[in-house]
Amino acid sequence: VGHTNTWIGQFHQGLLEQMYQNRVIFLLNMSCPVYCRFCFRKHKESRNEANPEITDVEKAVEHVRNSPSIKEIIVTGGDPFMNRANMACTIDSLMQIEHVQTLRLATRSVAYYPHLFLADDEKLLNYIKRKNLELQENGKRLEVATHFIHPDEISTQSLRIITDLTKSGVAVYVQTPFLNDCNDQGPELVRLFSLLRGAGAELHYIYIPCSPIHGNSIYWAPISKGIAVGNYLRAHLSDRVIPRICTAT
Repeated sequence: VGHTNTWIGQFHQGLLEQMYQNRVIFLLNMSCPVYCRFCFRKHKESRNEANPEITDVEKAVEHVRNSPSIKEIIVTGGDPFMNRANMACTIDSLMQIEHVQTLRLATRSVAYYPHLFLADDEKLLNYIKRKNLELQENGKRLEVATHFIHPDEISTQSLRIITDLTKSGVAVYVQTPFLNDCNDQGPELVRLFSLLRGAGAELHYIYIPCSPIHGNSIYWAPISKGIAVGNYLRAHLSDRVIPRICTAT
């Protein structure tokens, strides 16, 4: 059931993919610290695709420069934080484009590789905060998108990273796939969202179901179950904590 490649028929240009007029995706790195079987990019990983290079980044940036309708760039992978050279080139180049408003850096490493941010006297964490200040000086916004499914994925280190970023003015938002027999009852999500909200994160959305690609159907849950869990969250969480429930069409 499902597709082998979830991006069939969509726009491709090196590391750049575009589904919407006002935002594009930069795929800076093909590897990730965790291999999520439900990932809708699981055909793009280190075992069968080479990482993009700086020249690929420059071509993608040039496309953005020539496309004034593009206001946001989602920087992802794999995990883009695991390719520092491509990340630096992307941020520094897009910072100079007037019509770009927001950079959204997507990472699973906050949950599964917090040491990446905290090693070497928090070198990467400090880099993000420094770049946020530079982007603000250029009238732009930096956000970090991270990804938690279950409270078992949360560590004191991951909460510390989120708190440190939000205190420094970097918005952190969380997206949560709704997985059958994993987080589809409600209590797991109540604890998860309470912990993340306490650290300062914005709860962005619950995604039902995961994208239809090969091997993922065991995770699919009926939309009716998602609606029931939404009602459970209403009874146990503040309205300000409840994420939007959505699905793919």
